[in-house]
Amino acid sequence: WSNIDAGYEDADAKHNECIYTLAKDCMDDLEYTLAKDYLAQLPEDYQDTADLRKDCTYLPAEKAFDRKEYQTAVELYSQTPGYKDTDKQLNKARYRLAEEKMEAEDYMAAITQYELLGDYSDSAKQLRIARYHQANILLENKDYAGAEALYSLVNGYKDTEDRLNEIRYIQAEQLLSVGEYASARPIYEALEDYSDAKEKIKACDYQAAAALQEEGKLLEAAEMYASIVGYEDAQLKAQTAYYALAQATRAEGKELQAARYYELAGDHQDAAQQAEAIYDARYQDVAHQAEEAMQNGEYALAFTLLDKTDLTDLPAKYADLPDIRKEAAWQEAYEDLLKTSPKPESFVDTPDGRGTVTDVN
Repeated sequence: WSNIDAGYEDADAKHNECIYTLAKDCMDDLEYTLAKDYLAQLPEDYQDTADLRKDCTYLPAEKAFDRKEYQTAVELYSQTPGYKDTDKQLNKARYRLAEEKMEAEDYMAAITQYELLGDYSDSAKQLRIARYHQANILLENKDYAGAEALYSLVNGYKDTEDRLNEIRYIQAEQLLSVGEYASARPIYEALEDYSDAKEKIKACDYQAAAALQEEGKLLEAAEMYASIVGYEDAQLKAQTAYYALAQATRAEGKELQAARYYELAGDHQDAAQQAEAIYDARYQDVAHQAEEAMQNGEYALAFTLLDKTDLTDLPAKYADLPDIRKEAAWQEAYEDLLKTSPKPESFVDTPDGRGTVTDVN
């Protein structure tokens, strides 16, 4: 036919007819690939060429399905969407392929098929199972991020919650081991009572306090150490930091503030003695003078002495000074009242007329 000029009489029609016949014969002989080549030479609208082309894919898909070659069936059915019952057959092939992958423990391949199947049959249930098994494999291989992602998709299934906690605990441990305590801490917090998560929170804070101390932030470090109850030597670290802070503060001339830091340092070295010495230097004389003035009835003097003194945040030894000041003020006011009040039997003017204090009372 190639030697006959196109357009000669009915040459084109005869050519198409021969090609069409050859294609049909190939299909009868199950030579679908060759049939497709022939059909590709025909116009789309020549007889039922369009359907035959699809059949050259659809029919091999059926054969592959019958031979349980589900991977091939899926690939072929996928090429003819909407043709005949292709969509239904594709789902069947996918489902069988997924089952096959599950039996072979190729869970990722099974997951891919079940995800594409959506709500077909019990695909959603099987997808959950496949994800769980694949997550277990990833966990064994220490792919914690991948395992966590899959377990999160099936949370509530079997022991997924415990496994998620295990993964998150491991991730937090890894972070803490490289000094990423700020990132590890919220993970431990979320784990709540899992394993020793609460103790690990203390470990995070301990590292944070150490970092603050290294940066020279003694107050923040001391406060954080002090907040870590029952963990290693945190309380000793707190006392040490407070003591160092007291020394530095005293060197700046801030005596009272230094004394308060010495107090917080507890029994570390001579902290208690240093605090007491500072407080005595500040309050001992004024306290003695005020007490002596009170004993001598010099309430105004006692009040003046204490009123000029800062009585906030007093140590226990001098904690009664505000009460003495208050008593001095009361006694002074009482004396003033006695001095200005009319004496008994003295005359006073009242709305009812003039009379003595005794009469008025």
